[in-house]
Order: sequence, then C-alpha cells, then structure tokens
Amino acid sequence: MRTAALLLLLAAWTSQAAEFQDNGLWGTVKTAGYEAAVSRNGGFSFAAEGSLKLDCSLIRSWVAWQRFPQIMMLEATQVDTTTLRFRYFWDGGRVEETLSFDARGVTATYAYTPLETRNTQYIRCLLTPAKAPDGLRMVATGPNGSLTWLDAGGNNFLDLSTRGAGKRELDLIALEGRWGVERFPIAMLGNNMRGGQWIGERAAGDTLRMSYRLLVSNADGTNLPDAPVSFRVSSGR
Repeated sequence: MRTAALLLLLAAWTSQAAEFQDNGLWGTVKTAGYEAAVSRNGGFSFAAEGSLKLDCSLIRSWVAWQRFPQIMMLEATQVDTTTLRFRYFWDGGRVEETLSFDARGVTATYAYTPLETRNTQYIRCLLTPAKAPDGLRMVATGPNGSLTWLDAGGNNFLDLSTRGAGKRELDLIALEGRWGVERFPIAMLGNNMRGGQWIGERAAGDTLRMSYRLLVSNADGTNLPDAPVSFRVSSGR
C-alpha cells in the first residue's frame, strides 16, 4: 500500500519538476577565496582559489551510474542571497538539502527521511577532487583529537584538511557524521551512529541527518576576510 501511494505521489509531482529535468547549471557563487557552481539537482562544485576543486553530491555508495533522473524535484528555492534549499524525492525517501555560503566557504546539510523501512548505511555525501593537485597531502583528525597524515584510506574522522595544494588550504569539517577516505583523496561523509549504536536500517519517518562545512583559509593558516557574498542565477537557466 505504501509503495502504491509513493508512486501516485511521484506521478503527481513530476509536472512540478519540469524545469529541472536536466542537471544543468543553476547558478554560481564567487568570492576572493573560492568559486562554487550549483546544479539544478543540488549537486555542486567547490573550487578553493589556486588550490583544490571538489565535486560534491549525495549518493548511495557502491551503486554505479547514479544520475539526475533518479531525483524527483519538488522545489529549489533561493532563500536569501547566500542560502539555497532543495526538496526532492530520491532513493525511496524525501530529502531536504540546504547550502549556506559565506566569504570563507559553504555549509551543506542533508536530511533524508525514508518513506518505508530502508537500509541507509550506504547513503553518503561524496566529495571528489576534479583533479588532485601535485603535492596534495591531507591531515585527518580522529575522534580523540589525534592527527594523522593520510596517503591512503581511513575512516571515522572528524575533520580532513588539505596541505600543499596551492595558495589556499581547505578544511572538510564534519558537523553531523564522520568522514571516510576510501580511496585517497576521495572523501565520503556518513552518519550511521546514534547514542553509540550502529544504525544500518531506518524505519519510515526516521530521518538521517548529515552536514559538513568546507572552510577556505590562506596557506599560512590565517582566515580570509569578511566580504559580501551572493548567489547569481545562470543567465541560461
């Protein structure tokens, strides 16, 4: 019964998604420290100036060929000059995604609510370097605050920080969830713990939350200055 109801809902909402039937560019954010390009399905690229560029999206890991048609877009809203909100159906659940930009980076938050009991342990935020710069190194912060130089994989990290990638440093800060590096330097954020217990499956209505911050700073560790930031809609939208 629940599956039939879901199919009816998706059919009814398809017309509302008409302008988002391709995964084209929605708009951009440009600052002194980075450039971001946001797609109509909520995926985005984030390029620290003179340093690392990341392609960022929500995925179910270990599933090949995940593409935009799997998303049924309900709403994409520019909340204000620096905040974007996406609401859509994906992978058997409802998703609310928020991207909040400022002069030093972006905070990305995701709330996935299954419509029926669902295995959620492989839902991840994926951050893939478009091209890893020569000399790139990464420092990982463990749950006890220990620091580790990464040149291979690892899991259960609070933060990941780039070094030697150019004139900017980029910190990947886990706000809700933990980082894993399955194949250096590809990073994935997951959140399968609650009260110290592993959660591999969630019932209908039990929301999975993940969030992270990408923070750009100067190579000497100093902060970038405050500056006005705004999202500019692409002229080809």
